[in-house]
Amino acid sequence: MSQFLIFTDIDVPKRQTTYNELNKNANQLANAILAKVKTFPCRANQDKDWIIAVCMKPSDHLITTLLGIWKTGCAYLPLDVDYHETRIEHILREAKPILVIYDDDYPHANLFGMVKSWKFSDLMKKSDGVETENIPDELTLTKGDPSAKVIVLYTSGSTGLPKGVRIRHHTFIHRIMWQLRTYPYRESEKFCVFKTALTFLEHMGEVWCPLFVGK
Repeated sequence: MSQFLIFTDIDVPKRQTTYNELNKNANQLANAILAKVKTFPCRANQDKDWIIAVCMKPSDHLITTLLGIWKTGCAYLPLDVDYHETRIEHILREAKPILVIYDDDYPHANLFGMVKSWKFSDLMKKSDGVETENIPDELTLTKGDPSAKVIVLYTSGSTGLPKGVRIRHHTFIHRIMWQLRTYPYRESEKFCVFKTALTFLEHMGEVWCPLFVGK
C-alpha cells in the first residue's frame, strides 16, 4: 500500500501522505535537529544515551517527529502534555535529554528549565528545503551503534519516584513482531487508531505496527 491516512481529530480535516513523503519529511526534521544541536554543547547522558524529549499531542506531526528523532540516532522520551510540573522536572533532571520538542500551544515550556527546547513550528521552518535523503549512520549522534536506545519511558511513579525504562532496538523489534504475529491485522481492517498516550508502552503497537505492514 503506497498511501495511508492519519486523522488528528474528529474536527480536523484528514491529511493524506505517502510513505515516501513521510520518510523525506522525517529526514528533513532529522537534519534540522542535527544542525540545531551543533549550535550548543550537548552530549550523551550518564548512561551514554542520546535522548530527545517530546511534549506533543497525538497527531501525524508527532509521528513524523518521532521518526525524525530516530533518524538522528536518538531515543525519544515522551512527556505528556498534562504532566505535573514536578514530574516533568524530575524526568528531565534524571534523563538529561539534549532537546525537548513541544507543541506550539503547549503553555508550560518554562518547565523545561535549562534543557534546550524547540517549538514544532520552528522545527518545521528550519527543515524546509533541507536535505531529504536518508542520513548515513556515521552522521548520526550514535554513529549507528546497535546498542543505542530507541525509546525511554517513565513509570507512573505510583510506588515512589518515576523510573526510566530504556528500550533498545532489538527489544522494540521483537515487541512489534510478536504483536503482528499474535494479533495480525485482518484484510477487512482499513483504519488504525492511535489512542494510547505516548507515555504508555502500548503506544508502540498503535503507532508503529501499522507502518510496519502498510496500514
